[in-house]
Amino acid sequence: MTIIPWYGRLALLLALSVALIGFGWVKGAHHVRSEWDAATVATERAQSQAITDRLASNARVADKQTAANAAITQEKNHEISILTARVNAASRLRVGPAICGGPAAPTEAPSTSSGDGPDSPGRLVREDIDRDFKALIVAVETDLATGRACQAFVIANGLAP
Repeated sequence: MTIIPWYGRLALLLALSVALIGFGWVKGAHHVRSEWDAATVATERAQSQAITDRLASNARVADKQTAANAAITQEKNHEISILTARVNAASRLRVGPAICGGPAAPTEAPSTSSGDGPDSPGRLVREDIDRDFKALIVAVETDLATGRACQAFVIANGLAP
């Protein structure tokens, strides 16, 4: 020990201390980094699983809504087809006081010959106007049926307050 002067021993002790501190620092940083990476991987897996679960839930809701929409659309189309058949089967529209704006004709006792006779053409609406009125009736009823179908969709999917 006398061969190595005191300042040399101090330098060796200081070098050994620096080496031990550096070794501990590197090992500690490696351990912390490993824990950090493990936590990051766990978080990413949890987020990925949450996204997968949400996509599956969205797919189930979309399937349910598609089935409800198909049923509602089928019911609406059936309602419209019945209405269209009923309008097409109806006789021509008649001109009444609401359309003409005049007072109603005086009441007369019907004659025996007028019971089964054909309608006079003067009381019926022209064919083109009849066609337009019927088309308007079907268009309005189609819009109303669409509104009812939208309300049914909202109620069926729990979107109503």
